[in-house]
Amino acid sequence: MKKKSIFLFLSMIVLGVCSALGFFNIKSEQVHAESSVYEGSTTASVWEGACENEVDETDFFTISATKEHHILTARGFGFFAQRVTSGLYPFIDEKVFLDCDIDLAKHEWKPIGYDDGHSFKGTFDGQGHSIYNLKISQKTSDYAGLFGFATGSISDLCLKNVDIEVDGARSVGALAGNLTGNVYSNISVSGEIVANGATYVGGVIGESSTSALRNISNIMSDVVISATCSGTGSAVGGVFGRYAVGNGVIENVAFK
Repeated sequence: MKKKSIFLFLSMIVLGVCSALGFFNIKSEQVHAESSVYEGSTTASVWEGACENEVDETDFFTISATKEHHILTARGFGFFAQRVTSGLYPFIDEKVFLDCDIDLAKHEWKPIGYDDGHSFKGTFDGQGHSIYNLKISQKTSDYAGLFGFATGSISDLCLKNVDIEVDGARSVGALAGNLTGNVYSNISVSGEIVANGATYVGGVIGESSTSALRNISNIMSDVVISATCSGTGSAVGGVFGRYAVGNGVIENVAFK
């Protein structure tokens, strides 16, 4: 018993000396998670706010034989948007692939396309990539969204931290104001839409006004909507504001 007491006493002395000399460096830390309205990705290509008329092949390139186009950077995405909206190149029956995440960095975005003569008419494949921080805060056309007016198909794309606040637009949706393509699939959207005086407001698509055959699947909307609508037949929806009845398949469509 005496030996045990001596051992414990010596152990306490050694522990005290080691602590004094810094052999045991034990720290108590607190981790604070800070909330932010800005959501981005450290690997995303960041847009600088300009849609240019010319870029090089490190931003956007075309495989003419297969009518494929690849967006490699945010600069290339701006170039794609400019070509569609100007009416120079609607990508009719051609495929556009997004090869990277893009951060629009809260710069004011002009929706891609604004009427049938200035609209995207191809197939846009996001390949599972995300576009962050879309911001639209002024009326740029009757149709507000990443795409303003599109008659093509869009798939495999995530929109995160959308911020849209417009007055007087006809149709407002995070992905598209008016989208009349025949395939929308694997789309997720999060953020906020404030629309005053609009006719149709949807978390994902403001208006889908064609009754053609469509296949719609795996659409998720987590968008907070605040809207005051005007006009006969005006409507607000978690996914679609207006959806014209047609033939096709709708499955796995939801909103929070």
